[in-house]
Amino acid sequence: MCIKIGDDERETVRALMTMTLNAVVADLFGCDLNAISPDLNLRTDLNLDAAKQCKLQQRVQEYFGGVRFDFAHIETLDDLYRQVVAVES
Repeated sequence: MCIKIGDDERETVRALMTMTLNAVVADLFGCDLNAISPDLNLRTDLNLDAAKQCKLQQRVQEYFGGVRFDFAHIETLDDLYRQVVAVES
């Protein structure tokens, strides 16, 4: 079975990575998957605290082969997506 999302393989990989990140975020923050959107602010909308920040980092590393990102440059989920997807794709 082959999954294609987007015009080429790179876009498909990015879309699948974003879907995986959405699932990680929904699970960690107890959100409905359909309520996840790129403009959600991690701190104000999702109440990111130090413990959840650590868990989010761990889960992203687990799913994406140890990738690290800088929370100092992340406010929204879109910022997170850009850092993770840019590193991995």
